[in-house]
Amino acid sequence: MRDSASEAYLQTIVHRVALCDRCIQEIVGEWFHCAYCAKDLCGACEAMDSHDASHLFVVFKSVVDMTIDNCSGH
Repeated sequence: MRDSASEAYLQTIVHRVALCDRCIQEIVGEWFHCAYCAKDLCGACEAMDSHDASHLFVVFKSVVDMTIDNCSGH
């Protein structure tokens, strides 16, 4: 169970690198990323989605930089 401070904190997080695959909106709050396939869900859609029950979700609760650093030896 979360307290109101935790809920308020989560609502300040905007994951600008991911869109929810169900509602096609920028993900605010918890970001549910499937560990097996390329499915990303926001918290509201994760609660309603009928995803493969054998798949696990990684849940990001802070901003994550998913850009790939292309190191060229410099």
